[in-house]
Amino acid sequence: KKQRIDQDRLVNRFFPAELQERKLNKIINQYAELLDYNDATVNRTHAQLKKFPAILKIKPANHSVLATMIVSKRSFGHYVNTKHVEDILNIVDIGKKIINVCNIVGISQRSTPETAIPHFLSLLGFPYKYNRHFKRLYIKSRRQNGSIGSDTLMALVLWKFYQANKKRTSRKKVHLEEIAKLTYTSVSSLKGYIDGSNHAKCTLF
Repeated sequence: KKQRIDQDRLVNRFFPAELQERKLNKIINQYAELLDYNDATVNRTHAQLKKFPAILKIKPANHSVLATMIVSKRSFGHYVNTKHVEDILNIVDIGKKIINVCNIVGISQRSTPETAIPHFLSLLGFPYKYNRHFKRLYIKSRRQNGSIGSDTLMALVLWKFYQANKKRTSRKKVHLEEIAKLTYTSVSSLKGYIDGSNHAKCTLF
């Protein structure tokens, strides 16, 4: 065992790049397992880190790797709630790292929730053709309600859209609790905006 340790130290000393690659692979694989991210997300994360090495200069590096994975996951149209990720991994402020990664990669962080629109509408029973109409409503609402978090606003727009188009959905009934669960938001917070209680304001209601 001691001989094996000495060999590993020797390899690490003379091949630092290989050591760095192994550490990086370990971090990515651990996060992928904990968050149940697929191979496509893992591969895109590797590609982004290779193409934009400046990402790993954002400390701590493991959080920058995680932020890159989230950006990669969203790029496939999957919804990722950062608060949910923080709760699973017991970390804070991953959103700031995501913004940094987006700036380096050259994409808009504000646009990333839009990639989840087809997924949400499908779960609510709406055909694909309604995606464009919903996206226009979401973008307009975002301009008019800049103080509302993107996850909360997405939930509110989903509820408003469902209420206005419930006859066009294949679902018999959609409850606010389901939308809150989909977007990892609070039912009480959403109701505060919907009914105007607690001085919460939203132009949708």
